[in-house]
Amino acid sequence: LRGDGRKFTVNIQIDSYRREDLWQAFLYTRGGPFWETIRVNFTDFILTNRGYLQDHQMSFSREKVRTVGLLL
Repeated sequence: LRGDGRKFTVNIQIDSYRREDLWQAFLYTRGGPFWETIRVNFTDFILTNRGYLQDHQMSFSREKVRTVGLLL
């Protein structure tokens, strides 16, 4: 990733009956002209629904990942 110092959000949607559920993790880049390798653990993702953090957090099955998105 070649960032500019801003925060990125990684979204994962799984194949489930609640399409509004997204697991989100945050990336922080150093900025500057250089590429950097950033790793995000699956355990770093938090469950949200329509943008709201869910009280009951659960893990997700990697085999059911439907989409992956990167948000600035």
